[in-house]
Amino acid sequence: MSSAGDVIWDLVCGLPEPERSNRPLCMLKAYIDDSALKQPPLYSLAGWVGAPKLWRPFSDAWGEVLRISPRISYFKMEEAINFNGEFGGLSEEKRDEKLNLLVDVINQFKPLGIASSLPHDVFQRFFAKRYANPDANNPFIPMAFSIMSMTMEYFANRRISEKIEFIFDYQPGSNQMARVQEIWG
Repeated sequence: MSSAGDVIWDLVCGLPEPERSNRPLCMLKAYIDDSALKQPPLYSLAGWVGAPKLWRPFSDAWGEVLRISPRISYFKMEEAINFNGEFGGLSEEKRDEKLNLLVDVINQFKPLGIASSLPHDVFQRFFAKRYANPDANNPFIPMAFSIMSMTMEYFANRRISEKIEFIFDYQPGSNQMARVQEIWG
């Protein structure tokens, strides 16, 4: 018996079985997060790309790990490294246990890893305050374009022309992603 979620899933992808399982679907999603972009010495964006059939079980498994004691509501590597936010008050041992379980989920589902890094000194030398356009003074802008173009090139080289939805982590008090979409669109 199909659940409501399965019925919605089937409607979204638009293909019946076995066609649905035997070809890439045209809804690749890339989930991307930053590394506290305004802080030197290295700016980085990184994330994972996969088809919808990957994200559904991945999200369930990821959520299960988040709920394992010590329970956390979400994962941010910056918080894990600095023992703040969701990782505030955890011991190194407990933090490492949680990280290892999350890595196990990634290894189980094998999404495509994507990343873009920009050393602070390179950004300062070639971008910051050098151009009148304020978008050139934000490391997020060139890095977002870099990660999107590299991802599209990766799939184009493999003759996969499916649409990719890029989902960037929301940064409170920032409209940087809205600006990227404005420029990109």
